[in-house]
Amino acid sequence: MSPEFKTILKILDPTDTLVVLSEFWNEIAKGLSSASRHELSEIQIVCENGERRSLKDTYLRTKDLKLYSFPDLSFLPIDDPDSYRWHFLKDLGVTTQVNALFYLKHLEQLSKAGSDDRDAIAEIYTQLYARFQDDSFAIR
Repeated sequence: MSPEFKTILKILDPTDTLVVLSEFWNEIAKGLSSASRHELSEIQIVCENGERRSLKDTYLRTKDLKLYSFPDLSFLPIDDPDSYRWHFLKDLGVTTQVNALFYLKHLEQLSKAGSDDRDAIAEIYTQLYARFQDDSFAIR
């Protein structure tokens, strides 16, 4: 990322940064290195639950994810999350749909929290097993 763009990121509120990125993502993404994408995925943002998380550790409250109310899901404070303008967030590690990666991320967060909720963990493994054929690459 250019020094100018890094300065903009420091000045803007993280939520405003997401709006700017959504407006210019098609142009920005073409020139981004994987290191720059990683740097953007580390932007810290205060989520709906009040927790500060890196973008890559957050969720977008799409119609698919609205149905899940796990207490450890940190949803981004975004109006109209089903809008096409927010699709780019998946490129920065934001979970936007229920798939194998959703369950892997949830399992990782339970592990980081030191959870021993055997029922929740068993359910995650059941879901991963059920989705293995759909996304075996992500589960490996």
